[in-house]
Amino acid sequence: MEDSQTGEWITRRQAAELVRVHVNTIRLWEAAGRVESRRASNGLVLLRRDEMQEIAENRAADHALLSPGNSEEQVRMLLHQLDEANTRYDRLLEAYQKLVERQLNCSVGI
Repeated sequence: MEDSQTGEWITRRQAAELVRVHVNTIRLWEAAGRVESRRASNGLVLLRRDEMQEIAENRAADHALLSPGNSEEQVRMLLHQLDEANTRYDRLLEAYQKLVERQLNCSVGI
């Protein structure tokens, strides 16, 4: 499912498969506000593919970091990659919060 302004949206099940977690974990992340979701006209809950892909990449980095036998250099490299991913996530979150704030300001006529 494609939305020209915000990118591709996927179902909860697809998101769970992408991130390799149970669907209930996705629901918990939605309830906590960790991920953006919306309900389609057919009733399915959809999540942004790019956001879920980033979470999957972060989780993969976490698992790689904890792998036994990593050298000190490998751990440093993985921590650097994780830091970069967190920075990207923070930027996305900040942009989303600004967008929501602008929409709220427009809806109340400020």
